[in-house]
Amino acid sequence: MLVNVNDKIPDAQVRSKAFEIVPKDEYRKFLSEFKKTNFSRDFDRWQFYGQITQKIKRNLRPIFRVIDFSCANEALHNAVQFLHMFIGTNKPFQDYSIEDIPVDFFPKSLQRFIMTKSHYDPKKCIDWDRYEFMVYWQLQKGLNDTSVHIRDSYCYRPLEDELIDIDHWETHKNQLLKELNMPLLSTSIVDILSTLETDIENKYQIVNRRIVTGENTSIKLKYNNRGAVTSWTLPYDSIDDGTNNLFFQKLPTQNISHITRFVDGVTGYSRAFTHLQPIYSKEQPEIEIIHACVIANATGTEIKKWWISVILTVMH
Repeated sequence: MLVNVNDKIPDAQVRSKAFEIVPKDEYRKFLSEFKKTNFSRDFDRWQFYGQITQKIKRNLRPIFRVIDFSCANEALHNAVQFLHMFIGTNKPFQDYSIEDIPVDFFPKSLQRFIMTKSHYDPKKCIDWDRYEFMVYWQLQKGLNDTSVHIRDSYCYRPLEDELIDIDHWETHKNQLLKELNMPLLSTSIVDILSTLETDIENKYQIVNRRIVTGENTSIKLKYNNRGAVTSWTLPYDSIDDGTNNLFFQKLPTQNISHITRFVDGVTGYSRAFTHLQPIYSKEQPEIEIIHACVIANATGTEIKKWWISVILTVMH
């Protein structure tokens, strides 16, 4: 990328466009930043989160303190509890041991943006500002995939809150079913299946009787010499797709070659075909060969086969 600051390159327009994005006096600094191993979109994103940490805390922390999040992920639940405890106390974050801080609630690939090296301690430590935003971010993802719920909300309530309490159901099950006045809910599944089996067997018998007696005209039976049914078939009614329309049946049958000659006589379309080498060609085009090639393309037949058949016809 140093070619953009090399004055020996005549294409000044490329440099001018590049300097509109990165000023010339800052371009070498940009290149040094570009060569860093951590240069990536995620790296810049997390640096930006660190720069706006005060705005994040000012807008999100008050909401987080008053909302009771219910997390299906135990690791995220522990992180939420830890963050509530930290915000509610005046204990500095540096006083917490790294073993006491939950860090298993987000992907390991993101740990390099949360874990930093301290100037006073060669061991890795946790960037508190980024850690707090990570908790908020994982909560937002959990709300989207329904692994995080908020009971005192309209859209993010768990399904259990829409149902009867399980303890109340176990205790008053019979009474609740009686109040509904729906006998099917109180009937044993064995009795239900037995009733359905009897109903379908009766319907089978009715269907078979109508076939044997001929009431069902949609099925044809085949009998052997003894009068026993050997097989059955469904009568096939052809569907008129409009191909053999009565209008076309009234027209006389004509050879396709006669039709092409008639169309050529009216429109003169064969005159639009010219020789591949018009400068050196001395012979007039064969109209019959042109018609044969047109028909071959129209019907999907190979032109070579039509060419041979036409030549043989002309020769004879």
